[in-house]
Amino acid sequence: ELPYVDGDESGIGDAALGLRALLVEQRRFLLSASTEVEVPTGSESKGLGSGSVAVGASLHTWVDLGSWITLQTQTGLEHVPDESETEFKWSVTLAKSFCARPLICASSGGHGHDDGPSTWSLLAEVQGVTALSDDAGTTEGRWLLGAVYPLTGTLDLRGAFSRTFGGDEDEDAWTLGFILGL
Repeated sequence: ELPYVDGDESGIGDAALGLRALLVEQRRFLLSASTEVEVPTGSESKGLGSGSVAVGASLHTWVDLGSWITLQTQTGLEHVPDESETEFKWSVTLAKSFCARPLICASSGGHGHDDGPSTWSLLAEVQGVTALSDDAGTTEGRWLLGAVYPLTGTLDLRGAFSRTFGGDEDEDAWTLGFILGL
């Protein structure tokens, strides 16, 4: 995510590239699987990056609860080969969406693409990580309050405030990131 600010340091964090496949699509339920590779682009000495390549796989669900409220979950494993570490990662997100037009409306050029309204969302999220190797059973996490807003039909802006839990000390952070849908 770009940039990451924790009160003491700011800058670019680690970058990740992932692929996701939709496995089940129902009117009010989606199930997908993904893989991801995280590369150490952030400064490890500033606490903005891990310093190691990580690979992961996970399952995601999306459930429409009605009234433009959704529940999203993610569970998966992440492995850091250089450090022989494996973690179980999970998250639960509750979102309330609202109708909005993208901030930057690019014309489809008459190719039949919909330039109509999109949605922006308010998010409440809890994320956790449980060590499965060295510190097996140790769980740390982060809660997050934020928003996602469409900039274009394929580019969203995500901003949030978060706080850690379960670790040695609580850490507050502001994040701002871009999500590109291809």
